[in-house]
Amino acid sequence: MEITIENCSSPGAQFSENTNNVLKLIYHWILDNDFPELEFIEFRRKLAGIGINDNNARNIYPLMKNSGFIEYSSRGILDTSKFFTSKGKAYILILETLLLIESENQNDKSESAILLLRKILEELIYDGVEQIINNAKYKEGLRWFLMFLLEYEKINKNEFAYMVYQMKHTPGEWIVVSKPIIEQYREGLIDINVKVEVHNDNKIKEKTGYETRLEGIEFFTAYNYYYPLVIHSGIAYKDGAYCCLKDREKLELLLGGSNG
Repeated sequence: MEITIENCSSPGAQFSENTNNVLKLIYHWILDNDFPELEFIEFRRKLAGIGINDNNARNIYPLMKNSGFIEYSSRGILDTSKFFTSKGKAYILILETLLLIESENQNDKSESAILLLRKILEELIYDGVEQIINNAKYKEGLRWFLMFLLEYEKINKNEFAYMVYQMKHTPGEWIVVSKPIIEQYREGLIDINVKVEVHNDNKIKEKTGYETRLEGIEFFTAYNYYYPLVIHSGIAYKDGAYCCLKDREKLELLLGGSNG
């Protein structure tokens, strides 16, 4: 079957090793500079001077803010002593503690400590995802992703594209309508071929005269950011092309006990 969808809003960042490194660099820059007060744009310029890519970081900031790890306004004076919330500071300190323990010779006690600290990180990210799904502008698509995962216990990019398509057409009957399609797709009886409607920038608009264009599923970028959030929060794990359910209870709590 062939479907055409629009991309969902997504954070454009994730709790990756790169994000963690950026957060640690910012934290220590603030400490080393004695908690300066400055405009946010100047803050970003200063951070670019210590090797933080601003194009990358500008996606990290809203994700961390919507997750409750940092607090800032893009206008006015930023008090950097309040930039990281208590949760954000705890996250960084746990990351650095993990690094210290992992750099030493391992024994049973250190391995237990590592597992415990990683579990705490998961819980902090889970709490952040809970804030996102209740408050952030990209909550709709993320909620659809989680609803599908709860119903079918795993999800890949094509299946999520189909879920987005279904929620735009028959949202109240998505489970009934999608059941035979997903079963046939997983049995290899049908394909889900996806086209993504992409909004053209001004340069392309002037050249083509069109507001939008159709691209392949590689332009469905929301999936690339949703599934790592779910994995890093301990709800799921990655298995090949699939994001697979790991903790049903946590997912049900996140969705408020409802899959509708």
